[in-house]
Amino acid sequence: MLLPGDNGTWAVGLVVAARDPDMRALREPEVWQRAAALFPPITPWAAGTPFREVLVMSGSESRAAGGPGMVNVGDAWATTNPTFGLGMTMGVTHAVLLGDIGLQEPEELIRRLDAATGATLPPIYQRLRAWDEHRLAELEGVRHGLPYDGDDPSWAVAKSLDTAKLFDGDLLRAMTDIAWTCATPEEVLSVPGRCERIATLGGRAPFPRVRRNPCEATRRSCRPVVPAQRVGPEAPCEER
Repeated sequence: MLLPGDNGTWAVGLVVAARDPDMRALREPEVWQRAAALFPPITPWAAGTPFREVLVMSGSESRAAGGPGMVNVGDAWATTNPTFGLGMTMGVTHAVLLGDIGLQEPEELIRRLDAATGATLPPIYQRLRAWDEHRLAELEGVRHGLPYDGDDPSWAVAKSLDTAKLFDGDLLRAMTDIAWTCATPEEVLSVPGRCERIATLGGRAPFPRVRRNPCEATRRSCRPVVPAQRVGPEAPCEER
């Protein structure tokens, strides 16, 4: 991750699976620098002059919060992996929903906000949470030398689109529309010809490869990985 700052500063982040013990060595500045040098696009940025030690953040995967009987908005409703950059977007969306409802009696306000939220944000949250689970499982497979299939049509499509976007400007815009919540995956993949291009260009992905035809998977199941449902209290996620 490359994040711009002010006054001539920026931040470079390496995102890893916390359950991988080998990655804990990245806390050491010299190890971090050697690892960052393996990625040419960020090498010039990583070569800047650091003005503090390596900072570590964990437990950042998507998780539900909130609880019944309360007005849960933004991160109080659910948090998403910050690497997606959608926390502010979802929080502002929630604020707009609350503003549209206006002043109501407490019970009515909670009921109406819950209904408005359920029609808007759960599919996005569930999609991001499913991505977390698949990606962590994929990294675990890489650590043990085992390719990860995921046995999920939506994950196959996501992986293939992630590669195909590098070779096709239209697919890059399509993935951006999904990432910025400007369009749903169903809307993006329904455009004629896109599935075929994703299937063709997505095959250029390096290891770990997806062993499923994404075009056929899309035709069979063009839907979020997890069915949309109301997000409520849940047990804390396993610490990774």
